[in-house]
Amino acid sequence: GRYFLREWKKNNYILLEKNPYVNEDLPKKIRLRILASASTGVFLFSKGRMDLMRIPNFLLKNPHIQKENLRFRKGGGIQYIAINANEPCFDLNFRKALNTSVDANLIIQKLLEGNADLTFGPVPLETIGLSKIRKIVEENPEILSIQNHSHKKANEYLKKSSCYPKILEREIDFRMRGDEENNANGLALVSFLNKLGLKVKIRPMEKTTLYKENSEGKGDLTLLFWYADLPGAWNFKDPLFSGRDKGNGGNRAHYENPELENLFSKVRNSDSLSLESETTQALRILLRENPWIFLWSPYEAFLISEKAKRYSNLEDYL
Repeated sequence: GRYFLREWKKNNYILLEKNPYVNEDLPKKIRLRILASASTGVFLFSKGRMDLMRIPNFLLKNPHIQKENLRFRKGGGIQYIAINANEPCFDLNFRKALNTSVDANLIIQKLLEGNADLTFGPVPLETIGLSKIRKIVEENPEILSIQNHSHKKANEYLKKSSCYPKILEREIDFRMRGDEENNANGLALVSFLNKLGLKVKIRPMEKTTLYKENSEGKGDLTLLFWYADLPGAWNFKDPLFSGRDKGNGGNRAHYENPELENLFSKVRNSDSLSLESETTQALRILLRENPWIFLWSPYEAFLISEKAKRYSNLEDYL
């Protein structure tokens, strides 16, 4: 590889040293700091003690950050809220109410500084063509109704749900990782649910505990992130909605749909690399069923120092 491990101090840093046989324009040594918070990193960067770091969008307005030191890259992942499918009260009308209530685009503009794109259902927009989107929306105009985020419409869906009005008295368990970025996003998202009249308790958690308890079916709503290892819209469906992959397998909503299971089985048993038809069919189902609160595909923001800019190949590793 380009670097080898020179030193590791647990919970402090990892020191990498460049392979002498590599001719790329890269630093001879890289120290990877382990920090408790992104805010600490921004402070260290402002003092010249950090050269490269990924920063959450909510810190972009930090006075220590200069625009000339920022770099942005479209991410390959999505943020979403898994709705626990094991809860009988979270029926289709309830799920529609949640999706109608949460205005993800408003959060993108106000909190994320425009550094994210809305998803189409569970997939990033760039993974599916506009013609397919138009076709799916034409077949199901209710998609646009939900995406208009009318408070009145959200209330109509809620009142049609099976547990209304008792659901208003129940505490909804909203879980997420307890870092700064998720806390900021979670607070903004929950504010929409509160306006709907729901009593939502925010529960920031350590990642391992969050995932472990999710695999056990705990939590009502869980704010999560998925990064697809492979390109293409299909990789945002399987295993995320696969009945055999509930919990730690990737299906954090514990959702299962017979139509989708047939599609998954068909694709797994096929050698075809063209999955356009199956992708479109799966999106039709998911946009009808709303097993998640669909959110956004965030850009990744980085700080890069003048010193780091001198290495022409370094930005390729962001």
